[in-house]
Amino acid sequence: MKVISLHLKNFKIHKDKNIEFSEKNLIIGENGTGKSSIFHAILFGLFGSESKEYLNVSKVSSLIRDLSSEAKVVLKLKSEENIITIERTIRKEGSTYSILKVNDDIVATTPLLVKKKIFEILNINRENKILDVLYIPQGELGKYVKLSGKKELTELTEKLFDLDYYSVMLEVVKRVLRDLLIEKERISTQIYQKERDIQKFRKVYGDKSIEELEKLAREYESIQKEYLRLQSLYTKISSLLQTIDYNLISKKQNIISKLQQIDKEILEIEEKVSKIKTELKSLEYSDIDRSLLDIDIRDLESMLEEIEQQIRNIDKYSVQKEIEELEILQSYINQYISLRSIEEEYLNTEEKISSLRAEYTFLESKIQELNNILKVIRDKRFSKCPICGKLLNDEEQNKIRVEKERELEQLLKKKREIYFNLQELNKKYATLRFKYNKLNALKRILEDKGLSIDNLDNEKEKIIKNLTELKEKLKSIERYELLKSTINYLKSRDLSNSLRELELLLDNLKRERLDLHRTLEKIELMENNLKKINELLYTNNFTNLEELKKYISELDNRLKSYVAISLRELELYKMHLSEIDELKRKQQNIKTNISTLNSLKTVLERFIMSYRKTVAKRLSAAFNYYFKKLYIYHDIKEVKLELKYERQEWKFHFYVKKNIDNKEIWRDIREANLSGGQVKIMDLAFRLALAYILKP
Repeated sequence: MKVISLHLKNFKIHKDKNIEFSEKNLIIGENGTGKSSIFHAILFGLFGSESKEYLNVSKVSSLIRDLSSEAKVVLKLKSEENIITIERTIRKEGSTYSILKVNDDIVATTPLLVKKKIFEILNINRENKILDVLYIPQGELGKYVKLSGKKELTELTEKLFDLDYYSVMLEVVKRVLRDLLIEKERISTQIYQKERDIQKFRKVYGDKSIEELEKLAREYESIQKEYLRLQSLYTKISSLLQTIDYNLISKKQNIISKLQQIDKEILEIEEKVSKIKTELKSLEYSDIDRSLLDIDIRDLESMLEEIEQQIRNIDKYSVQKEIEELEILQSYINQYISLRSIEEEYLNTEEKISSLRAEYTFLESKIQELNNILKVIRDKRFSKCPICGKLLNDEEQNKIRVEKERELEQLLKKKREIYFNLQELNKKYATLRFKYNKLNALKRILEDKGLSIDNLDNEKEKIIKNLTELKEKLKSIERYELLKSTINYLKSRDLSNSLRELELLLDNLKRERLDLHRTLEKIELMENNLKKINELLYTNNFTNLEELKKYISELDNRLKSYVAISLRELELYKMHLSEIDELKRKQQNIKTNISTLNSLKTVLERFIMSYRKTVAKRLSAAFNYYFKKLYIYHDIKEVKLELKYERQEWKFHFYVKKNIDNKEIWRDIREANLSGGQVKIMDLAFRLALAYILKP
């Protein structure tokens, strides 16, 4: 297998680079120019995301060049006559895509299938058979030699030769063995407990077989079932007997006769009560005269007849209406008489208002005239006396102006007085006008009623006389109604007392009837219970309760003769026997499995030990061969690899044969004072030995 070419695009620091490889290649360059990136690209091309641990990155997206969204690696290999092309793409979000071609034919398109195909081509089953052997990261040459005598060297070596698979298998076998031993101990404990439980059963039942015990249990349970059934029957009959009162049953006919008599009395009283209630509904009363309550009702009825004779042809409503009309008419007359003096005052006031209004109008014209004169004087359009025509100087004009202003002030004052007088008279006039209008309205009403306005006093006396007569009649009617209402009240009171007495008597009779009905129900229940008792005894072939009690006692004695055993306990006994058989079968299977696993454990241990020694022997020979090829000096004659068992672990140790004072001595490399160059040559020889034996 040879690497032919490598194409890098946006991989680490390489933007777009093609590299062609020859038979031998040397890559040189300054620090940071991407030398290591070329090896990283080859590893990523071969193993994809699985190689990130060896590329010192936590995620494959870290391999993408800065400011790029994806990276691509195309690796071409030659295997025999075939050209193998591996294309791997990394996206920024961390996803990877893989394609594997053989001679331009696509044979795998997913990371898993590509991995499987590469493993077939390289003849490996793990990446570390390449990565831990042929790939030497910067500064790690000497790693294997420095691990001499340490557990890590054994683990690395055994992993390369797949010994770890067998070691894991051995650990699984050991773990299963431990679990089986624990299970065996647990089952042994269960068997012991079950055997103790079985011994308890045998102490009770002796050596009887299961069939014999089942037969006895069925007999016992049958008798016990019958015993419990009859015991329940006896309890039931005893309970029923406790409810029976033979003395009360004997009084049944007397109770029925008494009940019939009570029903008849109740019917009669209910009829009386109904009549009284009807009569009470017909008796109406409102106001009553309490001074009459102590008088005999017959005397009151005689008084009522006398009053009734007096008011026989008098209608109360008509009297009340006539009284109402006369009282209204009397009110009109009184109002009219009280308002008769208003007419003269009203007319005088009206005349005063007219006089004041005329005077007010005159004053307004006079004031207007003075205002015009004063305006002419103030505007100095006045130079001559308006009476004699004499020319006036300023002083004379001022004198006239002052006189006119004084006159105007007096007129204004008088005008205000008249205005206020008019206001007062108008208020008074409004009141008088209302009364005057009312007076005229009353006059028209009285005239319409046919009354003489000029002779109202006589008319008033007639009305008073008629009112007196009508009120006397109304008083008689009201006296009659009060007396009648009082009589109805007295009758209602007597009837209500009678009704209460009858209702009390009726309630007592009904309670007595209810008690008798309940007593009859009890008697019927007792008779039914007696009937049930006889049916229960007859159904179970017994003539009386004593016979039943005697048979129950016999069954009790029979039960005592049996061992207390039940089918449920027998089932439990059988279950214990079955379980102990199953546990013993499991115990035997576990013993067989333990024996088989012990054999497998021994085989695995021997195989691992043998394989481990074979690997150590072959590695030691190849290691010595390649060391001699690489090391050109004579101070170290030979090297070897030995397997030693230390602290319950197998460990590999590197040894060198040194020439000291013409003496050849084998030394552990940890004590051989080797130089850094010697360690690196030994590590390289060991890697070549690994590669030779693994043949990847």
